[in-house]
Amino acid sequence: YGVDINPMAAELCRVSLWLEALDPGKPLSFLDHHIRVGNSLLGTTPQLIAGGLPDDAFAAIEGDDRKACTQLKKRNKQERDGQQQDMLHLVASPSNSALDAIASETRKLDEVTDDTIEAIQGKAEQFGRLVVSAEYKHTQQVADAWCAAFVWRKAANVIEPITSDAVKQLEADQNPLSAAQTNEIQRLSRQYQFFHWHVAFPEVFSMDGFDVVLGNPPWERVKLEEKEWFAERSPEIAKAPNAAARKRMIDALKASEPTLHKQFLDDSRMAEGESH
Repeated sequence: YGVDINPMAAELCRVSLWLEALDPGKPLSFLDHHIRVGNSLLGTTPQLIAGGLPDDAFAAIEGDDRKACTQLKKRNKQERDGQQQDMLHLVASPSNSALDAIASETRKLDEVTDDTIEAIQGKAEQFGRLVVSAEYKHTQQVADAWCAAFVWRKAANVIEPITSDAVKQLEADQNPLSAAQTNEIQRLSRQYQFFHWHVAFPEVFSMDGFDVVLGNPPWERVKLEEKEWFAERSPEIAKAPNAAARKRMIDALKASEPTLHKQFLDDSRMAEGESH
């Protein structure tokens, strides 16, 4: 099994495995369900989802309104406390039945041999059906919604942010979300490339998880460096004599180059959101 945020890295991994395990006269094995693309550090688990959204999910990051964050944090705490007291709000942890169904389907993929091209094509079609199935999409949406709350824009006149009640109701399949909220969850999932291990590899986590995990996590802080960001986009800002002068030049972009200024703020928010 393997996960990488870079699609090319995942493809090279498959090629490397094919070269190492090539059996003359037989087709290349189907690996799409084992080698996946996503941010392996940004995701959630059934246990985290069951506990509701933590208050820290509503801390302000770049572009957020602190007053709105404070109100959302208070509301979320009341919802989470209410869920713990009101049995009507308690549901089974992110549909264990759905996860069991997904795990059963992924096990079937590995039970089919890779001896013929027809078998490989059959596995590809089976995997394609799985990732668009109602169980898979719903389980993915619940996990994505939980993660999206951390990086949702929190201010006046924005799409209603996700809080604990919305996640619980979505988990219970009550469909509490508006079309705008659903679209925003999908957009944030694509932007941050959320990756939920229990959704991608349910057959592994139904047996207590992996025995060994090898990783190469970021060795630096996840932070946008202004000098590096502006090096090619605006060298004069990158070469500013000090941070104060650079900040004044960046602020001046609001009038002189609003598109570049917005791109800088968007990238700053994403970097801060990943760290958050």
